[in-house]
Amino acid sequence: MKRGLVRFFLALIFFGSLVFPAFAEEFYCEVMDVQGAVTLTNESVSSQALKEGDVLKINDVVQVGANSYADLAYDRDWNNVTRVEENSKIQIRALYPTTVLLEAGGVYAKLKSLPRDSSFEVQTPTAIASVRGTEYRTTFEQGETQIYNLSDSNVYVFGLDSSGQRQASPVIIHRSEKTGVAKLGQTPLVPRPMEANELERAEHFGQGIENKVNENIARGHFGKTRPNHRNESDSENAEDPAVGPHSERKKRADHESHHEPSSQWGQSQGRGGGQRVVRTNNTQIRQTK
Repeated sequence: MKRGLVRFFLALIFFGSLVFPAFAEEFYCEVMDVQGAVTLTNESVSSQALKEGDVLKINDVVQVGANSYADLAYDRDWNNVTRVEENSKIQIRALYPTTVLLEAGGVYAKLKSLPRDSSFEVQTPTAIASVRGTEYRTTFEQGETQIYNLSDSNVYVFGLDSSGQRQASPVIIHRSEKTGVAKLGQTPLVPRPMEANELERAEHFGQGIENKVNENIARGHFGKTRPNHRNESDSENAEDPAVGPHSERKKRADHESHHEPSSQWGQSQGRGGGQRVVRTNNTQIRQTK
C-alpha cells in the first residue's frame, strides 16, 4: 500500500514538473509592424533596431523616433494591437493583465478580444487609463496626460496621488470624449467632447492598424504569440475552424481588399444588459456587457 502511494506521488511530481512550467510561461507580445526608427532596450540589450516579428517581454523598452511608429500585437490573431506613435517611449510593465508605461508621446490601443477577466492599462507619470476592451488613445506630452475614447466601451481614468499611487475613484469617459490630468496629484478633468482634429487623427491611427491586420490575414500571416488563456469571444468556437476567429476575419479581409477603406472607425462592442466585475492590476471595474 505504502509503495503504491509513493509511486503515485512520484508520478504526480514528475507530471507536475512537465505541466506547471507551461502554465507559468510568460505572456509576451509581438511586433506586428515597424516603420522608421524604432529601438528596443532591456537588461541585456543597450539599444537595437526593432523589427517585425520580434517578441517583447516584461520590462522591455521601446523608443520610436520622428516620422516612425511600431504596432505591437498581444495575440496571434491580431485582435488586440497598440500603435506606439512617433516620438514616443514605452515600457512593458505587465502582460496579464497588460500594463504599458507611457513615458513620452502617444499610444493608440485597438482592443477587440482581451483574454477572459483581463484588462488593459496605459499608465503615465500622472494617470492610469484602464479598459476591458475598446479603442482609446493616451498621450503624455510636456508633463500632461490626455486620454481619448474612440468606442462605445467605457474608459476608466485614474489620477495618481502625490506618492504615485492610484486614486480611489476613476473618471469615466464615453465615446468621443476626452479627459486630462495636468500633473501628479490631480484628479482627471471633467469629460468633454473631442475636437474634430482629434477625431481625425484617431481615425488615422485606427484605420492604419486595421489595414495592417487585414494585410497580414490576407497573406495568411498570423502571430507567434501562443494564447495561454482562451478569449471570451473564442471560448465556444475556438476548436471549430468553420466558425473560429480566422474564418470571419479572413472573410472580412478578403472583402475589404476589393473595396475602398471605410470611413467608419472606432467600432467596438455594443452595449447590452448585465454587468460583470473585471479585475485590473490593482482594482475592480464593474463593466457593462
